[in-house]
Amino acid sequence: MIKRTHLSHLLCSAILITAATAAISQTTVTPTTSMTPASRSEVRMERDEFLKAHRYDENERDWLPQDAPTSNQPRTEVKAARDQFLSANRWDNKQSTFVPIQGTPRDISVMSREEIRMETMEFTRTHTWNNRQAKWELRPMR
Repeated sequence: MIKRTHLSHLLCSAILITAATAAISQTTVTPTTSMTPASRSEVRMERDEFLKAHRYDENERDWLPQDAPTSNQPRTEVKAARDQFLSANRWDNKQSTFVPIQGTPRDISVMSREEIRMETMEFTRTHTWNNRQAKWELRPMR
């Protein structure tokens, strides 16, 4: 006959083996791909790609995807349209708007770099390129 102490040791061993097997089967599986921190250049690249593909809508207060361009005008034609507008108009600080030039259009090539930079900055702030109609349009006021 088996002694009670041997029986209790056998029972404890069985419980211990069962508990160990259950614990081993419940271990979490680690993912094979670990997330590594992105470098600054990768973050900048992702940000630039996001900004190219999205625009912020003030009304919805959310980022929305950009409309896909329907007409692919060459960059030179877009710049030429901008330069044509700048030669026929000048920025007026008092009115905070572009004012048509009376008489003949001005020659942009004789303007200083600072003047061109300032007027181009104001132009891109107040106008947006419409791909569907292939022309510059005044941005809606906020």
